[in-house]
Amino acid sequence: MPGKLMAANMASWAKSTEPGVLGSWQLPEYEEQMDGGFLEHMMGKSWSGEKNRGWEAVMRWYRIAMSVTKYPNRVIFNIVDEDRDGAGYYQFFRYGFASVLMDNGYFDFSPDSGYGGIAWFDEYDLAGESTTRWLGRAVDPPQDRPWQKGIYRREFENGLVLVNPRGNGTQTVQIEAGFNRISGTQDPVTNNGQVVNSITLKERDGILLVREGGGNKIAPIRPMAPRLIN
Repeated sequence: MPGKLMAANMASWAKSTEPGVLGSWQLPEYEEQMDGGFLEHMMGKSWSGEKNRGWEAVMRWYRIAMSVTKYPNRVIFNIVDEDRDGAGYYQFFRYGFASVLMDNGYFDFSPDSGYGGIAWFDEYDLAGESTTRWLGRAVDPPQDRPWQKGIYRREFENGLVLVNPRGNGTQTVQIEAGFNRISGTQDPVTNNGQVVNSITLKERDGILLVREGGGNKIAPIRPMAPRLIN
């Protein structure tokens, strides 16, 4: 079938059965043979890697998937949360979305395990005030090391993304001038539109900030670091 894209459900392909081992690529015959892959239920279920192996493990599997698929690496990172009325619903979404934005894959949020619904969030389009392209291109390369106090950070043309992994506790970091919180309606306490000087994040939380001036204030693109499969 020439011209067709080939993808795989590959969430477990990089896992390791050894306790304490985060995993490595075990299928060299599939390297660069696939156009993309689906990383199903990486967060949110009792069997999810993030719960059983930790955030670092699922992020490693994510980076491996990005490394072994063909460019432009159509890898989809899926999380699921069926508790739509729960207090942590929006926090969990931000945690998953910000985690995926530490690399260049696609994000998929499932409001149920059967993929029977679509959930929309203020962060996608600034609560309807912009388009889904508002964040712009990444300024920083994919991030595989914490920035400060265990928090990961990645800068984009029109915004900034932070994520605080599971097990890192609540942390407060200082943010340089030039960023605001999103002005949203779903979680107005978090997304209140205010100017940011510092950010406090619980563990398993993330946040997207808007650069003042939006696309009118473009930062230089920093060089990409080489990827390593293992």
